[in-house]
Amino acid sequence: MVEEDVGFSFAMSLRGEAFYPSELDVVVDANLETLLSLDPGSTSKSGRVLSTGVLHIKGDSIDSLYRFAKRVLESAVGVTAVEFDVARFFDGQCNLEISATEIAQISELGGDLSISCYDNED
Repeated sequence: MVEEDVGFSFAMSLRGEAFYPSELDVVVDANLETLLSLDPGSTSKSGRVLSTGVLHIKGDSIDSLYRFAKRVLESAVGVTAVEFDVARFFDGQCNLEISATEIAQISELGGDLSISCYDNED
């Protein structure tokens, strides 16, 4: 079982073969948390050598992640993939709404959206 309260979790990954997160000049906002930052050629925890750079950020909303991604994309080169991950933790029934603004933000970045639902009773 995933240990999380009833609610949401928002995260975003930026990836690219020529993307070097270690060279970013963009400061991570106080409401964001860096979960993973690896350059191409780095070794993952599983021992695999990465062919792409990856920056995985957790935030409090799609909007906060979008605003951060916009700053990164304006200042960095090499990002070829953007993915937003939304996790919904629920009791009883999983209801989820993504606003038109949030959908437009994800689309503007050419991003993918992954949604997972976790029943707290499992």
